[in-house]
Amino acid sequence: MFDQILQLVKEQMSNSTELTAAIPAQQQEAVNSEIANHVTEKLQAQGAGGMLDMLGGGMDINNITSGLAEKLGTKFGLPQMVTGAIVSALPGLLKQFTGKDSSGGKNGLDALTGGLGSKLGGLFG
Repeated sequence: MFDQILQLVKEQMSNSTELTAAIPAQQQEAVNSEIANHVTEKLQAQGAGGMLDMLGGGMDINNITSGLAEKLGTKFGLPQMVTGAIVSALPGLLKQFTGKDSSGGKNGLDALTGGLGSKLGGLFG
């Protein structure tokens, strides 16, 4: 799950030239990894019930983003404007993780569960 989230974080960050420019080049990889690690830990802490909530659209984004801005600011010295922009981009990233990718391939949950993500998602959508 971490690798898939990390890939989405990298894609999301590379799509925002303002964010990329605001993070020193030597820190970009570490910032991406920290974001992916934070999201992965929060999702795993929610357990199976949290995954089902994500599929049903009932995900508590505040729980997932909680503490991330402060962690990025403290660890990397990023300004509040930058950390706030990163946190505000997470709902879109999580939507990508739970939805089909643009090529019609498996979503992040499908890749983890062998297609079960879409099957369960159909129960809620």
